[in-house]
Amino acid sequence: MMETFNRIMSMILALFMSFLSSVGIALPRTGSVNDYAYGSDAAQMMDIYLPSGAQNKASNGAVLVLHDGLFDSGSKSDLKNICDSIASSGYVAVALNYRLLSAKNKTVTVYSVLDDLTLAIKKLKEYSDENNLNITKIALAGDSAGGYYSMMYSYSRIIQSPIPIKFTAARVAPSDMTYDKWKDFYTDEQYINLLNLMGGTSYTVTDITADAASVNRTALYLSPVYYLNRSSVPTLFGYAYKDTVIPLSNRDSLKTTLDNCGVRNDSIEYTSATHDLSNVFNSLLKNADFSDQLVKYCNEFFA
Repeated sequence: MMETFNRIMSMILALFMSFLSSVGIALPRTGSVNDYAYGSDAAQMMDIYLPSGAQNKASNGAVLVLHDGLFDSGSKSDLKNICDSIASSGYVAVALNYRLLSAKNKTVTVYSVLDDLTLAIKKLKEYSDENNLNITKIALAGDSAGGYYSMMYSYSRIIQSPIPIKFTAARVAPSDMTYDKWKDFYTDEQYINLLNLMGGTSYTVTDITADAASVNRTALYLSPVYYLNRSSVPTLFGYAYKDTVIPLSNRDSLKTTLDNCGVRNDSIEYTSATHDLSNVFNSLLKNADFSDQLVKYCNEFFA
């Protein structure tokens, strides 16, 4: 009974904090540093949200939040509410812009964005050292494309990270790009266009069968689940059962691979929601619950 009461109160608190932020009422935190450049490209910018008393702590944990936008759009300005919520819970929050993908510019790929994240974390470490923040651990989180990059970096680039990664959190995010997971959900043309956008490749629909080995290899390398192993970081994830953008098979592939590798994972099931997670009233409670779980992960893995 008491556990149920506490859970309901946590949901109400999360909703209340989100409401305060949405109407422009400041939540308790020291402040933010906006448009802090971490590279030479105009897109390589981040906003840093500091919790109250951050400089008085022996160490701090930071959550890097990556925006959504189907890989070719989106902005860190969309992340203010969640970053305010994270900072008000006592953790540093970092909203990141990164280079966007374009079908017309194949020089920027998923791997380019992963390089951006290394630069951003390195710059965050420098900022931490210069301002006595002592950020010693981080997590990456995001929805859709942001969730994909959060998992992809945490699983495949964990050794390269300038600050140790303790966990990752992703919602409605691609986890497995192999053809079998998409063939009954996207048309072959839609699938191959997405693969080309992400990998900078120039496959045609006929290559799905005519050059199947190459297409499959590219898809594997673009799949976060491909990099999972027994040393991978704990993962919090959520998927929408009525999603028309990301097939639910990606949820199944992620869950199965995490379990097979013995990696700690927790999930929230959005049984009545579509990709944007905001089309049904139940999503309000589910979003609050996810925020609550994210803070619990911070409390546990940043300790």
